[in-house]
Amino acid sequence: MNGRWARLSNPRRKVMHGTRSAVHQLSSHRSQLVPFAGADVSPDSVDAIVVPTSRRTDQLSSAVRLAGDRKCALLVLCSKQASISDVAQLAKRHGVRLVPVDVDRMPATVLPSFRTDEMLTETKFGRDTDLSLKRNLALVFSLLAGWQRIVFLDDDIVVPDPVDIGRAAALLSRFPAVGLGLDGFPDNSVVCHANRAVGREQATFIGGGAMAVAVSRMSSFFPNVYNEDWFFLVGERRSRKYGVVGRAVQAPYDPFRASDRARSEEFGDCLAEGLYALLDTGKYGQLHLSEEYWAEFLMARQALIQQILSSVGDLPEAREVR
Repeated sequence: MNGRWARLSNPRRKVMHGTRSAVHQLSSHRSQLVPFAGADVSPDSVDAIVVPTSRRTDQLSSAVRLAGDRKCALLVLCSKQASISDVAQLAKRHGVRLVPVDVDRMPATVLPSFRTDEMLTETKFGRDTDLSLKRNLALVFSLLAGWQRIVFLDDDIVVPDPVDIGRAAALLSRFPAVGLGLDGFPDNSVVCHANRAVGREQATFIGGGAMAVAVSRMSSFFPNVYNEDWFFLVGERRSRKYGVVGRAVQAPYDPFRASDRARSEEFGDCLAEGLYALLDTGKYGQLHLSEEYWAEFLMARQALIQQILSSVGDLPEAREVR
């Protein structure tokens, strides 16, 4: 461990001039959003729905139906279990214009390397996923294709009212990105799921799972780190807010099933929660590069996790669940 990280990780180090810390993780970042009622927004056209997937084709049925209803292209970026030929058959049955990409067979040089990714490669903070790659590919393809309004949609999310896609696209005239309100199972990190499970307040935020993007108005990218969509929204500067309209339903999953999931998320979750705490308190430009701030936030994060662990024993669930 080098000297800088040793200083940041020293729990006895006095920060913020030795005063009692006001730094902590916030339960909600909704102050960064401008909500709209669906009835107040007239839908507009969508150029494409973009789905990054690594699962079986039956997971794409909802996205295919949405593309058919909105009469737009469907860009599907496939890897692992996802089969381009199966996706093509499904799209053909529904009369959907499909643009399939086999990411596993794509040359590594299609996109330039990012310094953020290079910093984390071969460290314990590196992530062996291709979600950020797929979303970045979608941005590049959209620019080349001349698409102005795209909607990112994960394969485990359903949009009950297809018109909500058009409503989100319509708001892109006012915002560079617009999220659909997430309903159904909450989509959070393991730590935030645990925070909710022990009875503490915990909200969700918009994200790449259901988000319309004005391609030419966004200059940022998706780094290969957990919460990549939050960093995409922060971008190079953060003087703007984002819209939210409609409803998207997240399929249920067990956030505690994979034993290493929390560990793999922690680096990105710390960075994202720390940045958005600054955004919510209006201190982003003052403290986002401050070692003192991050030292104190890491201690606050550790205290939060310890509080959650201390509360788990009081839950009524069976011991193995706890």
